[in-house]
Amino acid sequence: AVRPLDLPITSSYLNFNYTPSLTEIYSIPRNNILYIHGEAQEDDELVLGHAWNPVDIPSLNDVPDPESMDTRVMEGNEKINAYFSQTFKNSEKIVSDNSDFFKRLSRLSEITVLGHSLSTIDEAYFMEIVENIDVNTVQWTVTYYRDNEKSNHKAVLSRIGVPEKAMVFCKMTEL
Repeated sequence: AVRPLDLPITSSYLNFNYTPSLTEIYSIPRNNILYIHGEAQEDDELVLGHAWNPVDIPSLNDVPDPESMDTRVMEGNEKINAYFSQTFKNSEKIVSDNSDFFKRLSRLSEITVLGHSLSTIDEAYFMEIVENIDVNTVQWTVTYYRDNEKSNHKAVLSRIGVPEKAMVFCKMTEL
């Protein structure tokens, strides 16, 4: 199999991708990988969703005069409310459930972020990484696709406590 990237088999991997690419293409041992949102296997439950906690989202039927609402609209609103409840990605619980993995990161000297958008929905995981490393000694190499993503990545990392001197950015096409 073609290996487009040089990925060490002894490294630890926090994988946001559901596919078995790390094991099948790069021969990374399964016990070196945390599939943070599940792995695309027959018996594995995948975590899909959004970061809006349903507790913080008011019901669409929470209106001053609910009696005047059409029942069909109310039923539709309940389905939308249920969707948001069912698709909430509880990052705090996922971090807690995988605390052993994050604690093992204390010995890292470098972190490479490949192809991740560093979006708000996954920020809790990166914050947990920062909590478990020495931010003054760990070097971060962060990839980006488009030039405008670089400044966003830099802002996110700065916000979670990564010093600017610890950041290096690399365009994905240059790997």
